[in-house]
Amino acid sequence: MSPATASTSGIPFGPAASAPVAGASSSFALAFVLLAAAFAVLWLIRRRGYGAKRLSASAAEDGWSVVQRIRLTATSQALVLRDGRDSLIVVESRHGVRLMRLDAKDSRE
Repeated sequence: MSPATASTSGIPFGPAASAPVAGASSSFALAFVLLAAAFAVLWLIRRRGYGAKRLSASAAEDGWSVVQRIRLTATSQALVLRDGRDSLIVVESRHGVRLMRLDAKDSRE
């Protein structure tokens, strides 16, 4: 094989060389669509409040029950929890959770 024929026969510069680029762009588009769909599902779950329902369900297993739920703002709420003799108020917001014990005189008012 001569050096002139070896250098011209092994380099593909045709439509076959550009096919992987089109495949990569469609892969990125598919990944973007799937990621956007996952974020949309998580946003809907958060918007409908399924996290708060899970919290109240796990509290009920331990004997605690939600007596009252008050929505304070769009991102915060207060819950009054009771297990028979003890009462707690839980205030949750985007910045954190605060737990306080209710006294007997507070629960009568």
